[in-house]
Amino acid sequence: MACNTEPDSRYVIAIGAAALDEYYTADTWPSEGGKAMVDYKEDMIGGMIPNAACVFAGYGVHTYLVDTLKNNSKKTDMIVSDLKAHGVKTGLLRYQDDIPDARTIIILTHRERTILVVEPHKPLLDIKACELDIFRKASYIYTTPVELKNIRNYMEFVDDMKNHHVKLAFDIEASTVDACDKELIYKGDVLFFNEFGFEKIKGNRGEEEAFSEMFENGVEIATITLGEKGSFTATKNETFRTPAVKQQVVDTTGAGDTFNSSFITYLLMGKSIREAALFANAAGGYSVTQYGPKGGVNDLSFIEELVTRYYQDNGRKMLWDRKS
Repeated sequence: MACNTEPDSRYVIAIGAAALDEYYTADTWPSEGGKAMVDYKEDMIGGMIPNAACVFAGYGVHTYLVDTLKNNSKKTDMIVSDLKAHGVKTGLLRYQDDIPDARTIIILTHRERTILVVEPHKPLLDIKACELDIFRKASYIYTTPVELKNIRNYMEFVDDMKNHHVKLAFDIEASTVDACDKELIYKGDVLFFNEFGFEKIKGNRGEEEAFSEMFENGVEIATITLGEKGSFTATKNETFRTPAVKQQVVDTTGAGDTFNSSFITYLLMGKSIREAALFANAAGGYSVTQYGPKGGVNDLSFIEELVTRYYQDNGRKMLWDRKS
């Protein structure tokens, strides 16, 4: 990375693995020990954090991706070219010889998909002294707990970011977090859960108790994406549901990434949390009507038109409170 990179005044740093997504289709997903026939479909550039980075960039948000890729690899060349084509800044990428190419296997079955991530076994990420100022001036760092733990001395890094008023947004799925990671998770300002990630953190406690613990430790916003049921958003002062719009589902890959980055984009624009939830729901909902991991990459104005179309009267008819 060239350490003389000049960051823009407001920008996001996304930390996470890029990968080549291998798409297959199947009639059903087998039970453990079973067998299913699959048809190879195609390869596409993916990775949950890079997908979100491309959505950010599509909205005009200056976005850097941090990852370590295999050096002198055709797949790496494809990944970097794709990132650049989507407007993502690649100056913080690292390259190393002795790591495998990043791969993800995606099996599509009718209305759902199953994702198998091939463990990349990447080295610890060292933040260079000449890079630190770029991180400290970011508006948000967007990542997963697992990816952030791959930074050497990650808790010191997180505390340094917090001391410089950088907001942290975590994408939390069951595969990207350990239940023992709460000390790290509660450093986050915005937490995005899918249902399985929230259940893993909640454990045997009630929903309200789990949220109370988050907010007592400094979390500002927690949102759970609920697929076709929409989303549920909580803050210290209120909770509300945002219902989904019924869509013809083509591919759900990247829908959560789209929701999360859309939500943060609206917060960056100074919009309210409720406006952010509406915008994110519309963006995530539209993304499932498109094939591929980057179906959520769209212009800001396009999604705002969808919000107007989906949620009339500024969305007031499409929101209902559970507690205010």
